[in-house]
Amino acid sequence: WDEPEPQTFKLRGASYLTDRLKVPAPEGSTLMQLIAIDLICAAQPIEHAAARPGSPALRESADNFVLVVNLQLPGSPAVSLVLFWAVKRQDMADGALMARLEWFADAATDEERNSVLKLVPSVQEGNWIVRRAVGQKPVILGRALHTSYHGLAGRYIEVDVDISSSSVAAGVLRIVRGASRTLVVDLAFVLEGQSDEELPERPLACARLMCVDLDLATPIDAPNDSGAAMASGPAPEPFDASSTGTSPLRADGDTPHGVRVLASAEST
Repeated sequence: WDEPEPQTFKLRGASYLTDRLKVPAPEGSTLMQLIAIDLICAAQPIEHAAARPGSPALRESADNFVLVVNLQLPGSPAVSLVLFWAVKRQDMADGALMARLEWFADAATDEERNSVLKLVPSVQEGNWIVRRAVGQKPVILGRALHTSYHGLAGRYIEVDVDISSSSVAAGVLRIVRGASRTLVVDLAFVLEGQSDEELPERPLACARLMCVDLDLATPIDAPNDSGAAMASGPAPEPFDASSTGTSPLRADGDTPHGVRVLASAEST
């Protein structure tokens, strides 16, 4: 996996509400940094993956606010592709977008979250059948798919997206799944700009998935089993932006599990 440049994606420009123009996102404009991706499976659909002991969200969110997106893929076993991002240096972050993230995790209702979180896909490498099936059209996740939310106060918010809840999305996934080991797909998650004050749009988080073999998902304990690895967590509570930390961040190599984490410069 990798993190694509934000200019890969065309998003709503500053005057979109009048001219309907989308423009490439500016270089370096992504708010959050991709820190880890987990590919896991269980007998039942995996919910609140961030609550698993030792998860990247629990480790990283002690110092930096984390966004988790859990793409729940249909099938047996149930596979989850779980992506983790952390807020970059807050003194360099887009203040308006940071404020919207705080609102999304803190004050927004689930209905409001469902109306603004948008996925923008882009197939960089793949056959024409997959390119046509996936397309590049943005989708508001909470309107198209069953989406639920979990969190830990001041530390992270997780978005669980049930792909099986849409026959169209499940059909696209069947096409993608058969060719996944040859695909390179870029994803951008955006809080949709619906007013002049919320424009231009900027990427909240981006990821590049490269030649993913879904058959290599790591089995984990199923939810609700005795001693299970995950538990249902509380709804997100208000968090103070200062809790995300302001120290410079750097890539700190790989853990024994291949998970790239961030560390403050002071700790190196």
